Parts: sequence; structure tokens; C-alpha cells
Amino acid sequence: MKTLALEVGVFSALLWRAAFLIPFGAILYLRSKPQKPSAEAMKLHTLRGLLSLVMALLFFLVVSLKLRSRKQPASHLLHP
Repeated sequence: MKTLALEVGVFSALLWRAAFLIPFGAILYLRSKPQKPSAEAMKLHTLRGLLSLVMALLFFLVVSLKLRSRKQPASHLLHP
């Protein structure tokens, strides 16, 4: 993810990540034949999702800005 965030940008990297992970999560969720959650549970999960989104955006934004300011290649992230 760090390398992808540097190459295509933070927002695009998160969209690619979601594009790959959402279908897998949906398959597992739908196979379990879930019951409809309550309104209170939906509110909680929506807030949790928004918080996670903000945290991920800030994390990858800071990582990409720090590495760009140092002018380091992203390859060193793969082999610490």
C-alpha cells in the first residue's frame, strides 16, 4: 500500500484497495445469511467506517509526503 500510495496517490491507492477487498468481504458476508442490523448498529458501523477512512487517508498521506520530501525511492519500503 505504501508503494502504491506513492506511485498513484493516496486516494487512488485506497480506491484500489477497496476495489479488491469489498468483493471478498461481500461474498463472506452474504454467505452467512445475515439478519438485517438495527438502526443503532448501522449508525455505529457507519461512524466506524468513516473514522477508519479518515485514519487511512491521513496515514498514507503522511507516509507519501514524508517520503517525497526526502526524495527517497519507495523501493526501500519493501526491503527494510
